[in-house]
Amino acid sequence: MRQRNFWITLLAGTNIITMVLLGYVSIHDKIPQRFLNKLGITNYQIQVYRTQHKDYLYYKLQILHSLHINKKSYEIIMLGDSITDGGEWEQLLKGYNVANYGIPGDTTDGILCRLQEIYMANPQKVFIMVGTNDIYFSGSNINDSYTIMTIFNNYQEIVNSLSEDGIEVIVQSTLNVLDENTGRNNNDINTLNNLLHKFCMEKNITFLDVNSVLAKDGVLQKQFTRDGVHINEKGYEKWKTLIIKELENRKNDT
Repeated sequence: MRQRNFWITLLAGTNIITMVLLGYVSIHDKIPQRFLNKLGITNYQIQVYRTQHKDYLYYKLQILHSLHINKKSYEIIMLGDSITDGGEWEQLLKGYNVANYGIPGDTTDGILCRLQEIYMANPQKVFIMVGTNDIYFSGSNINDSYTIMTIFNNYQEIVNSLSEDGIEVIVQSTLNVLDENTGRNNNDINTLNNLLHKFCMEKNITFLDVNSVLAKDGVLQKQFTRDGVHINEKGYEKWKTLIIKELENRKNDT
């Protein structure tokens, strides 16, 4: 209990600092990157491009609110970027105690930066989907050293860290895109997914192939997307069905 209270106090303190800093940034927008890194708002070079400060602040406030109402743990955390964030998971997964920990623009670097916040929520299961923004940045001139293997290594570190904390991890395939006008290459996405699938098989971790229902031909289907990257209501319904089927299969096995 003392350890939990310590982390709650620490998180509250960092959020006060974050809000003050964000107010300053909104006026001057000249805070050095190294200070933002230390506060956990961004991480490494890639992060300065990936997350709008208001999205991160909203996410932080959500965490504080959940701690304030004494929610000791979640059954499920949905972890990822804007594709996860866009889902109304409490409605989609009715009957499950679920929290949405998606942040628009997030990357594997960003998730590594906020793992402690996942531990604090004490979830039983984490469904993770991330990588599309990493692949976007790896194909740009923002960071030449950011490769598919960099993304995969980050992903392994995330999954191993969560598993070591006693959290059951369900890795969901990085979502294919409609076309390359989105700044993402489906060949790169498929390479990452193949690496993740093999890793999950070796570690006896569930790999949930969301592309099997949303991108059956290796391309995100038009009826499920609003812009070629993000999915619409129909897409979330398909995704939800896949998750519920997985959860029900687990119940039947016990």
